[in-house]
Amino acid sequence: MPEVIPPAPEPVKGLTQHQKIVALMCKHHTKQWWLASDFMKPELGDLFVGYEATARLAELIGDNPDMFETERQGRFRAVRVRFETGKEWYKGISPKLQLMVKRYYNVG
Repeated sequence: MPEVIPPAPEPVKGLTQHQKIVALMCKHHTKQWWLASDFMKPELGDLFVGYEATARLAELIGDNPDMFETERQGRFRAVRVRFETGKEWYKGISPKLQLMVKRYYNVG
């Protein structure tokens, strides 16, 4: 009689691309300005976003305008997290993004 092998459990879903972007920005909070290309580097491992980073950044900024500041750098739009006003925007961001800030933003 052949051995019956049960199906493998569903893999744990990883972070969303939005969460990866916020996690990376919080983890490296001393880097002030970020370009979409900063999230397209395969060496980022679990926090790699890829070619969709431009669209995901635009969505994040649109959904959380108080959290981010943008400026033009040549033909690109650079983005930064307004950590200095975090008390004002933190409660207004999604619980998934709040988790990234809690987990990755360590000042001390």
